[in-house]
Amino acid sequence: MKAVILAGGYGTRLSEETMNQPKPMVTIGDRPIIWHIMKIFEHHGITDFIVCCGYKGYVLKEYFANYYLHNSDFSIDLKDATIDIVSRKSESWKITLVDTGKETQTGGRLKRIKSHINDTFIMTYGDGVSDVNIKDLVKYHKSHGKYATVTSVQPPGRFGAIQLNGDLERPDQTKVDGVKESWDKFKSISDYDNYTKQWMSSARRILKPNGSIWVIGSYHNIFRLGYILQDLGFWLLNDVIWRKVNPMPNFRGRRFTNAHETLIWASKTKTSKYTFNYEAMKSLNGDLQMRSDWSLPICTGDERLKSKDGKKIHPTQKPENLLNRVIMSSSKIDDVVLDPFFGTGTTGAVAKRLGRAFIGIEQDAKYALEAEKRISKVEKIDTNDLIQTPRKIAEPRIPFGHLLEQGLINPGELLQDSRSRWTAKIRADGSLISEDKKGSIHSVGADLQGLQACNGWTFWHIKRSGKLIPIDSLRHAARAVNQA
Repeated sequence: MKAVILAGGYGTRLSEETMNQPKPMVTIGDRPIIWHIMKIFEHHGITDFIVCCGYKGYVLKEYFANYYLHNSDFSIDLKDATIDIVSRKSESWKITLVDTGKETQTGGRLKRIKSHINDTFIMTYGDGVSDVNIKDLVKYHKSHGKYATVTSVQPPGRFGAIQLNGDLERPDQTKVDGVKESWDKFKSISDYDNYTKQWMSSARRILKPNGSIWVIGSYHNIFRLGYILQDLGFWLLNDVIWRKVNPMPNFRGRRFTNAHETLIWASKTKTSKYTFNYEAMKSLNGDLQMRSDWSLPICTGDERLKSKDGKKIHPTQKPENLLNRVIMSSSKIDDVVLDPFFGTGTTGAVAKRLGRAFIGIEQDAKYALEAEKRISKVEKIDTNDLIQTPRKIAEPRIPFGHLLEQGLINPGELLQDSRSRWTAKIRADGSLISEDKKGSIHSVGADLQGLQACNGWTFWHIKRSGKLIPIDSLRHAARAVNQA
């Protein structure tokens, strides 16, 4: 049986080590990672290897090309440049090194070595050092008659929020139902950082060039999340403060009440053309620009999912109005929203209601089941009601002359400002004339006011049915005709 080792990736999570060498060549002790992997396979009777090279593959080739010599004692005759091996210390391995491309993904690398494999084989990654019993694994695979068997490791945790020492009680001696799940525990900050880098790197890999990402956390972890986001190349757009209008009090009275969480919004790169529905968020905020501090209640009442005995199903269930702002602000109808920590499905419920597709990943079967039941009851808002007000700069451009062509205004009609201080006559070519000033609606308006610039669409008005209306309203009518 042959063992295939994928050794072509860039090793971005070890960038300080992999700038000059591929990740499988990073040393553990005095030997590279790939050597340790091969020794494990050798222990289980596998000594025939195929190494899929890519990024800096020449380093791997040079290492194994010189391996026999470097691990042997020899005599060299400088006179005629001959070498006599005194004692051999190298392993009895057969290693086939194949250049499978720098950008090739896992499936592509396997396809490129197809000609080197004619039987059952085992595959691992170039950093796949583990204590898996390979003999038992192969035996298990063959006994089930399947095409492939996958071996995985359950990660130890997820969010890394603080764990309290002992139970926390309210003044009335009732216990606070805090976060005690295993997925919220990490052995060290380093373990949490490594886990965060792994899932963020995976998220970045599948994120579209013009996509964006939101992460949320409390003071326990949000600063580490932001640091890692920047290290991985994301471009920070906003940090949003979710101020909880009904936070849990600080019963011990030793610190300020934790009344907020922080959301970080980032695009994939500095130049990404990410989605931001400015006008929609402005409308949601009473026609005022929405700020980066959001006052919203925590998840309570009927929205909070509870078991039959009245206990919370998920300790950190987020309110739907929070996810509503996140999804509405940064995605379009029919966009795909991925939540890799799906929980009880708040993201999916809101995405479905807003006409977005969604993908949810959740390791806890209980949470996943509750999410599925919850989302099945959600009804999508009618498409016509979902249409959001576009930004003015994104709307089709309407020249002033089009109003003449569509008969919305006529040559010879007078325009005036809202206070009737200035007037201007419309000419057949769409220009204006006012005394000695001639030009566009913008230039004439600016000249009359003695300004460098003027938005003629909002400055000039025209009489209709005895009332002054801004010509911008006629522009909206013209745009509607064009789109019909």
